[in-house]
Amino acid sequence: MPPASASPSPAVAQIRKAVAAWVESTLPANAEVEFPSDAGHRLHLAIVLQHRKLAAPYEAFLEHFSGPRGAPGYAHLLAARDAGVLPPDLAAQLPPRQYVQAAVRMTRELEDLGRIALRGPFFHLLAQAPEPT
Repeated sequence: MPPASASPSPAVAQIRKAVAAWVESTLPANAEVEFPSDAGHRLHLAIVLQHRKLAAPYEAFLEHFSGPRGAPGYAHLLAARDAGVLPPDLAAQLPPRQYVQAAVRMTRELEDLGRIALRGPFFHLLAQAPEPT
């Protein structure tokens, strides 16, 4: 096992750099408030802000799939259609595959961001309405 003072592996350093760049691009540059200087707190704040930024437009799209909980059901229907077990009249009513895949991706992204945000110090900001952009 390497000593605790050893520098991180190149892969870890690369991921750390990418995450730091994402955090900086997510936090508004012209904010009227001072952001935390601690990298962990900045990461958690960026996650909450990203969730708030995506929630309204994603949820508007997901309403076409009966909301976030309905999107995975459409994916199951697509699989049933592909397997040939869905009646043709019902299969013809399904939305295009790329829309269903986008809805499933959006649902997972919102769930993942929300789950992480709830574990961080800024969870209370999830309940607040997002700022208009």
